[in-house]
Amino acid sequence: MPSDDTLFSYHMNLLKAFSEFARGQAPFNTESLAGNDAECLALLDELCETTNNSDSFNARGQQLVSRIVAGYSHLTPYLHRDLFWFFGGDCLHYMPDEEIAQYQRLDERRYELESQGQAFHWEDERAKVFGLH
Repeated sequence: MPSDDTLFSYHMNLLKAFSEFARGQAPFNTESLAGNDAECLALLDELCETTNNSDSFNARGQQLVSRIVAGYSHLTPYLHRDLFWFFGGDCLHYMPDEEIAQYQRLDERRYELESQGQAFHWEDERAKVFGLH
């Protein structure tokens, strides 16, 4: 059974992968960044260096997702949807109701399996809920 630490690590890996990708894309791949671009990249760096899930982390994550969607729409498709759900709050405004319902089913499945002492594997269960298998 994965711990909350395992799920946190999974989502952090998604965030770090996005960070690596974004650094190779405009406007983040230039030597001198405009103020807003530098602030966004600094926020991304700050989040990638976080070691625990907290309310302030989630709030900063919501801020990052909102900035990416509003200011860097060309990067939005590369920001994994799991991160929208993970950060929650304002990020849910960027998700259709059907997708939110799928993530809710995934969370319900997680709690169901964990309450029965059974293993829960986020990626496998996500694939089932989203019809990827």
